[in-house]
Amino acid sequence: MLSLSKHRRKGLPLCFDKLSMTQIITSLMKRLPLLFFLLYTGITFGQDNFKLKIDSLVTVTLPGKPASKKNDTGQIYFYKKYASEYIVLLQNFKYYKKFRLRQDSLSAFYEGVVEGHLRLPHSKLLSKNEVTINGFKAIDFSYKADSTHGLPDVRFQRAIFLDHYMITFSYWTSSDSLPKNWPNKEAFFKSIAIIADKDTTKQYTDEGYELGAIIGNKYLTISFVIIIALLIVFLVRRVAYKKLI
Repeated sequence: MLSLSKHRRKGLPLCFDKLSMTQIITSLMKRLPLLFFLLYTGITFGQDNFKLKIDSLVTVTLPGKPASKKNDTGQIYFYKKYASEYIVLLQNFKYYKKFRLRQDSLSAFYEGVVEGHLRLPHSKLLSKNEVTINGFKAIDFSYKADSTHGLPDVRFQRAIFLDHYMITFSYWTSSDSLPKNWPNKEAFFKSIAIIADKDTTKQYTDEGYELGAIIGNKYLTISFVIIIALLIVFLVRRVAYKKLI
């Protein structure tokens, strides 16, 4: 107490007292493991991030470099980290020679995309909303699906049609892991950027015929195209997942 009184009379800060300095050092030592952990994880995530560029259309950031598979109808990218699965699917509708999308039918086309996903067994729509990304219209939706065969049951999707291509961004996780993985989902979709030229990129086609009749304001045939694409996704996912483990 005598030493402390002298320090106070001289106007010196309390931290120069020997007892107080010891307490500060002890407190800092206790927090060092947490500080190192936060620093290390921050550096690790920053180094591992992979910016995926799809042609001259879009970019999106993944937690790491994805596995990929390409065929005549497009390309799929898959990445898994813990209970989070990231899937980016590029579909080339030039493959369907008679495909046509009118300028006023984009919303109906997106309805068909959603319908295609919901045709999977035990699927239930959770949310659906048209959004705008850098001036281009897209569809956001989520649904709950069958969790058998090790598949995540909660699936968040964003699809956008640009110049004969449809790009679908998917984030899949389990119901149990959703609360802790919510920030990962948000970061994934926020990272999506459209880099296509706004003046020349179209969200419709000029030639061909409509892909199937429109009944009830829905593209019925497009939903079957989506089902075929999902089967490809499941196959690529299975192969990529085996390589990861």
